[in-house]
Amino acid sequence: KRQIMFSASKPISILFALVFVLIPLNAGFAQKKAENQKATVTKESKQLLKDAMEALKKAVKEDLTLERKRCMLLIVERFDGGDRNLKNSAAKALARQLKTRDTDMRDEALKALSNTGPEAAKYITLEIKGAAAKKSLAYKCDCIEALGQLQDPKSISYLLKLFHNKDQAV
Repeated sequence: KRQIMFSASKPISILFALVFVLIPLNAGFAQKKAENQKATVTKESKQLLKDAMEALKKAVKEDLTLERKRCMLLIVERFDGGDRNLKNSAAKALARQLKTRDTDMRDEALKALSNTGPEAAKYITLEIKGAAAKKSLAYKCDCIEALGQLQDPKSISYLLKLFHNKDQAV
């Protein structure tokens, strides 16, 4: 009898990533594209997104934790109602929340960004390269997963580069 043992090697890491990140990523592109095409951008939908962004700004200024979380959820819900510029602004507003020292708030912001659209990819990519991800491997892995959840075709090349990371857990 022969036993097959798996070691923490690159082929296993790549296989894991293909099965759990890239294949679902590719499968989700068509669905995500169809969902985005259904969203109709109207003057009202754009205003609702702007209102949610203003409410987030106010909640941050007044240091209202629960209100910040609620506003992030509102931005995610209303994200598809914005035009390209407004979506970029909304993603940037959510990305600002990643800079907090409050890890719970940072995790909520990352989750919110992962549920928006490709406009958030650049902010999550920067976060993967940032200080918080360097300090915490778990957070770095959460950022990588969030980037995969965006299902942005432009992010695939960056995700593939991460396979050559010296830390096997990534």
